Amino acid sequence: MSRKALETVWKNKGKSIPKSEPQGQPLPDASVGHFRSDTSRSTYELCRRWETAAQQYGDKKLMQARVLGYMLYYSPTDAARAAITRSILSCNDNDEQLSELAELYQKFFIRCFRKYKGRTPTSQSHPSRHSFDVMKNVIFSKLKQAPENYSEARAHALLRDGFRDPFTGKYDYLVEQFDAVDPELLLEFGCASLQVAHIIPDSTYFRLVGAKKDYASSVLAILRQFGYDTEKLNGVKVHSLYNLITMSLDMHDAFDQLRIYLEEIGTNTYRVKKFKQTQMVPGHDIKFSTDDPEFYPVPDRELIALHAMCAKVAHMSGAGAYIEDFDRDIEDLGVFADNGGSADVLSPALAVIADFPYKHYVAVG
Repeated sequence: MSRKALETVWKNKGKSIPKSEPQGQPLPDASVGHFRSDTSRSTYELCRRWETAAQQYGDKKLMQARVLGYMLYYSPTDAARAAITRSILSCNDNDEQLSELAELYQKFFIRCFRKYKGRTPTSQSHPSRHSFDVMKNVIFSKLKQAPENYSEARAHALLRDGFRDPFTGKYDYLVEQFDAVDPELLLEFGCASLQVAHIIPDSTYFRLVGAKKDYASSVLAILRQFGYDTEKLNGVKVHSLYNLITMSLDMHDAFDQLRIYLEEIGTNTYRVKKFKQTQMVPGHDIKFSTDDPEFYPVPDRELIALHAMCAKVAHMSGAGAYIEDFDRDIEDLGVFADNGGSADVLSPALAVIADFPYKHYVAVG
């Protein structure tokens, strides 16, 4: 349901729709050994001091201080932590610049991994008859070539994952059609219409114009700053199996909304983590495997780690609530027009960085 529809419902009740309430947590003490670099540790302590000072200025400033602190705390690699450290230090303890940097990370990094669910999903989000036809062709011909579109990518991902959601164990309904799985297993785990989730969305890379392209360029700049090789997913390669995981609808939604994430515990092995007890997921660990790593590679551990980082930062800082309200406002404005005509609206609302005005941040990366 869109924000406008929600507002109509609440208006009929004589109320206005409430904003999401931020629920961040204070930055923890930096435990011994958590930071390998003394510079990163001292920069983290700077964020903690800013957090204390920000309490007198309201929730937004407090959230921004926590975004920067948790970005440092949960950085999955030394390269990412070093880049964030340099960016924070480049602000020279200037409150306004620190706020701008926090906004940049919110809108062009965390928001990238946290997909908004306000609008009705596009047709690509659900299996189609064409998708099933493509899957049949892949099954019968065992094609060993890079997928050219999302439908083929979905077929390859389902093949790699055994037509099964690794989170819940459920099988895709297609296995019943092919009688490919022991009926007892189907009874034990059940079936569902499985989807294929992009760890990082295809809209960040693929077929973008106007303001969307500017936004994507900003996202990619940050990923490169963090040491990620964005060429791995450039263009149609965004549909590479490195970037895809098979999931049932509820797991896909929870993953997209950063309510759950995967924590690496071994080679291609992960533990499903959640933030609230009501977010029910099975307690078992997930191990991705493949019989053909060249043509059917497992999901990229770097992308999984970046997704996990965003989930933890969004939840612990309280930024998730701000991003949700921000996306609802964008939906009502109808921005991100494909022809770029929304750029004037985006500039003040999003600080779209087509020319990346935050040059002092990029330079230190």
